[in-house]
Amino acid sequence: AAAERDLRWLEARLKAAVVIDPAAHDLTEVAFGLAVTVVGEDGTETTYEIVGEDEADAPRHRIAPNSPLARALLGAQVGDVVTWKRPAGPLELEIT
Repeated sequence: AAAERDLRWLEARLKAAVVIDPAAHDLTEVAFGLAVTVVGEDGTETTYEIVGEDEADAPRHRIAPNSPLARALLGAQVGDVVTWKRPAGPLELEIT
């Protein structure tokens, strides 16, 4: 029964999947499927990739589009400064 449930879940996920070609994106703004490099207030540079929820892996800097960080980044352009609202307090990030 558990295997059948898992199979139904997987089939539903596959039917709802949307293939994204990063090469087709306008690379002037942060969007789903792209990697974005930011510089924090302390000068630390980090690259995040905005991926599907099933692919998210915070230690590898792969973030889901509904995460607070991705919501702050989506739509931003190079040179923009965005505010990441974190439990530890807001953090300003510059899109590079």
